[in-house]
Amino acid sequence: MSLRLWSERGARAGALLVAACGLLALGICLNGHGQLLSLGLPAVPPMRPGSALGFLLAGLCVAAMGRPPFRGLQVQHAALPLLAVSLASLACVFAQPPSQYAALLSPPLLSLSFALVAGAALYFDPRTGRGLACAAVAAVVGTAASGVVAVAYAAWWLQSGERLLLVTQSPQSAVLQMVLALATGGLCLAATAPGSCRRHAAPLAVAGVTTAGLVAAWALILGNESAGIARDVEQRTDSVAQTLLEHMHRSLDPADLILRQVADRIRRQGIDRFGQSRQEWEELAVSAASLQQISALVILDAQGRVMSYSARFPPALPGSFAFRDYFLAHRRGDITFLGPLIDTAWGQRAFTYSRRVSDRDGNFAGVVVAMLELDYFRSFYRSLNLGPGGAVTLFRSDARVLLREPMPAELAGASARGGELLGRRLGAGDGGAFVGVSPLDREQRFVGYRVSKAHPLVVTASVSAVPLARAFERELFLSALLLTLAIAVLAKATAQQLRALQRDAEQQAQLEASRTFTRAILDSVAATVAIVDREGRIVDANKAWARFTLAHGAEPEARNGLEVLRRAGTADRDGVTAVLWGIQAVMRKDLPWSKHNYECTGADGSHWYKVRVTPLEGADGCVVISQEDVTDLKHAEMTLRQAQAELRDSQRHYRALIDGSLQGILVARMGEDVEVLFANDVAARMYGYGTAAALLREPRLASFLPEDARQEMRQHWEWMCRGDVDAMHLRVAALRRDGTPFWMEMMGRRIAWQGEAALQITVMDVTERQRLEAELKRQARVDSLTSLLTRRHFNQLAEQEIRHGRHALATLMVDIDHFKRINDGFGHQAGDLVLTRVAEALKGVLRGSDLVGRFGGEEFVALLVGADEREGLRAAVRLRKALRRLVVPHKGQEIRVTASVGISVWRPGEENLEPALGRADEALYAAKAAGRDRARVHGRGAETGGADAQAQRVAPVAEDAAPVGEERARVSSG
Repeated sequence: MSLRLWSERGARAGALLVAACGLLALGICLNGHGQLLSLGLPAVPPMRPGSALGFLLAGLCVAAMGRPPFRGLQVQHAALPLLAVSLASLACVFAQPPSQYAALLSPPLLSLSFALVAGAALYFDPRTGRGLACAAVAAVVGTAASGVVAVAYAAWWLQSGERLLLVTQSPQSAVLQMVLALATGGLCLAATAPGSCRRHAAPLAVAGVTTAGLVAAWALILGNESAGIARDVEQRTDSVAQTLLEHMHRSLDPADLILRQVADRIRRQGIDRFGQSRQEWEELAVSAASLQQISALVILDAQGRVMSYSARFPPALPGSFAFRDYFLAHRRGDITFLGPLIDTAWGQRAFTYSRRVSDRDGNFAGVVVAMLELDYFRSFYRSLNLGPGGAVTLFRSDARVLLREPMPAELAGASARGGELLGRRLGAGDGGAFVGVSPLDREQRFVGYRVSKAHPLVVTASVSAVPLARAFERELFLSALLLTLAIAVLAKATAQQLRALQRDAEQQAQLEASRTFTRAILDSVAATVAIVDREGRIVDANKAWARFTLAHGAEPEARNGLEVLRRAGTADRDGVTAVLWGIQAVMRKDLPWSKHNYECTGADGSHWYKVRVTPLEGADGCVVISQEDVTDLKHAEMTLRQAQAELRDSQRHYRALIDGSLQGILVARMGEDVEVLFANDVAARMYGYGTAAALLREPRLASFLPEDARQEMRQHWEWMCRGDVDAMHLRVAALRRDGTPFWMEMMGRRIAWQGEAALQITVMDVTERQRLEAELKRQARVDSLTSLLTRRHFNQLAEQEIRHGRHALATLMVDIDHFKRINDGFGHQAGDLVLTRVAEALKGVLRGSDLVGRFGGEEFVALLVGADEREGLRAAVRLRKALRRLVVPHKGQEIRVTASVGISVWRPGEENLEPALGRADEALYAAKAAGRDRARVHGRGAETGGADAQAQRVAPVAEDAAPVGEERARVSSG
């Protein structure tokens, strides 16, 4: 199997695999399980429903590219929806503001690839090469785009925590895009003509190297752009993190100073005295109000009770706060403690900075707590510009979050545990930057962090990769669009160059073939051809000229054509002189051309040549001398003269034979009209003309033959012209001159008449024969005595009714009672008269659709169409009434007639009428056995005898009547 066939099959199989994966992914997305398509990797986006639909349509497009329609389904049925989906995705992604449906549609780079595949599928035709460049562009751009995405993911996985993932396309989409691009490229390779790559290796290599350079430059620019974005983000986050840490120190240092002063006063005075002193409370309130970052100062004793509260005197805060983290830490011995985010007893959210209070002996005496104001820190954090998706976070070294801006809905109890910062980074240094997934919002972020040496505190400044990736995706798409345009221009230029090379090669091949063909023609023709210049030197000549030169005593290498002609024409000096004069006149341009005949004698006898001299276009003074041997033509001319004389004699003989024929002879030209060219007197008299000359004055057969007869003649003429038949034999109806019809039998054959094809027709008048045949046919169908149907024709018509099978059929067998007595008593002539009158009565009582026939002797049969037994019985009653009224006079006497009738019906499933006729015959014999002049239905008895009862009504069928077969048996035995 050839490489091209393997390439095509592999490409279509890969495209169908992409379509199947797209269908599976689309089903998963529509069932609400799209998270399964994220492959379980952090920050890896799942395949979007728009991407899955695009892969389904694109796979079908590529699989059907270049294939004929299958059951009316064409590639456009998938390409047009794919193009619509691609354009809709691009419109939603680049809409301002971004559409809410952008997250469901395919990414821009993938949409561009889909649009290129749809365009290639619409125009791709491997037979003509149309759309091949578009398909190649789709393959190259798809490969480059998927390669960039694959490299981005590979670099991200290999350098986890060091690189930003700035693509929104999923890795599985990149793999399917790569397979789709390779399938498109495989179809392009399969559509390339065999040997084209080898013949056009140079321009294809240049195009390939240029394309690779464009793709490499594009990838390099994208890499630099991605690195530039990462550097810019790193600088911003590092600067903001340093600022955050400095701000935190500047905020906690003054607070620590106030806490230390308060703790010293308590140690000197004692906590009970300090809490009861209003003067100390006022100083505490002033200290709290002096710092914006402190919302309140609280003093707790050794049991966790509130001894003083800067916002109220007395504090009026019941209960114990010994369960707080800061209280427990100070009781364990910690001097200072930065507490987690808490909900205070007075309904505010804050985090604390506290200091241990000791008595004069150094024992634990309580805690002084500074409630830090969240709005103070948030207002400062908002002033920091990190760009879209930026966030700052303040959390303890045990991963408990103190503050985040923007503030999430559930910050209390939030933890940074599980993130890369606490897992790998805190022990590596006091600060740095990394890329990771935030444990707070599960987004990929670029994070700059600083660790406080004075406090268990970590600050971070992070930027989400989502807005960065969105901006980078737009730049990626625009650059890919420029790359596509550049590759399209390159493909167009390469295609034009290849077409130009192909045209040059074809023209060169045609030129070589034309030269070879011309030389082959010149060498194959019998005419001698030579090209001579002004001096008569031979410029070129064919092989026939060399043979002519050798045959007339000159050397084959003779280079002067005029000398060759002089040597050949020694037997005809005048003729060869005229030839040479004509050649010189054409050379001088006195004549446009010259033509002469001359005779020359060679070793094989005398020959006549016709010489034609024409100027050679574009060669001044050169002429083409062409000689044709016309010896056979000369002999043919003499033979023709002799043949023409013999033809005139044969025509006179032919005319004499035709005029003496006993049959009509016509010769006609077969065209749109059948035109009579010749006729003898017999044919003229047959048509009602006195002579043939009178008939030929009306030469159109339209007046002799009806149109259907002329059509039949034309059909037979076409068959004879094609060689399907040799002769024509027809019997047609014709018209005489006075319009009376007659039947004519025609026999014709094709002849040559005065140089053209014509039809010679022999005609005979068969009117009497036609009449006799018609009479014989009528006698075969109609009884000559009664004018009823014969038995054979009756059966034929009955079989037609049975084949139709649309009606019920009733059969009546009628037999004249005691008919032998009529023949014996009155004679056979009287018997024939009775048969005739009974037949008339039978036809009178039946309908026009019924069939009635004579089966022989005095027996008749009738077939009632659409009748059952009861209707057949009624018809029998009507017949008996008619016969009772019938009186046949004969020689002064009156003959009265009765008849017996047997009735039966045809049963469905019976192939013919014979079974029904047999049953009717049995019923007829039963009627005769019962006393004659009555009717019987087969299988039942019918009281139809007796004039009075029958005249009143139709006798009903007796329910207890014995079957016909049994009654007939009784009659026979009795």
